[in-house]
Amino acid sequence: MAPASAGMIVCVRGETAGADVEIKEIETPRYNKELRYAGTTDRAIFWRGQNAILEIKTGAPEPWHALQVSGYQGLITCGLRLVLYLKADGTWSLVTHTDINDWPIFRSAVGIWHWRAAHGLVERAV
Repeated sequence: MAPASAGMIVCVRGETAGADVEIKEIETPRYNKELRYAGTTDRAIFWRGQNAILEIKTGAPEPWHALQVSGYQGLITCGLRLVLYLKADGTWSLVTHTDINDWPIFRSAVGIWHWRAAHGLVERAV
């Protein structure tokens, strides 16, 4: 877990006055035409000199969260993939995902989904 800042919590609420985080976008849906997938990032921010994706979670960290923010990185240009975990007791932690294998794994998962859909193996929501 990486150290975060009070500004990051302020960012969750959408307030940035006096914080070290600049919110660029909140809950913006995007679509990747090449790979044919969509996603909605919780926050696109500027933090510590870099554009970043900030995903906000209230549950425990899960390995697939790294793949989720990697997919978001395929939707928006950024240097950092961050997940902020908010806990019921008021504490929080910030995780920076850096594994270079996350993007190829995410792309493979999308490809498998499309293959399954093309072969009638995916139930479509009505």
